Amino acid sequence: MDIKTKKFTEVIKEAQVIARNFANLDPKPWPPEVKTLDLQAKVGNLSQLILNSQGFKKNQNHSSEISEELATIFFIVLDLADTYDVDFSTVFDKLISDLKSEISSH
Repeated sequence: MDIKTKKFTEVIKEAQVIARNFANLDPKPWPPEVKTLDLQAKVGNLSQLILNSQGFKKNQNHSSEISEELATIFFIVLDLADTYDVDFSTVFDKLISDLKSEISSH
């Protein structure tokens, strides 16, 4: 089953397992602070790519790189959620529900 046919919760669980397994390959453990710094670096890369794609820096199409950075950022966020025992699926579902309520109240 590929990622398009999986439920969101299955994707999250699989990503968290992969993150744990990937951590075993690192020469030393990444504490949450280092994971957060990595997240900030990836967001910076994404920002640069968006500036480039919009013609504010280099006038090139970076859509595939933007997609990769967004996926990496999501992966890091899921890893951090796992680090802090956050039930990301439940929290994200609540966020969406709250946003829908806010939108419908306007």
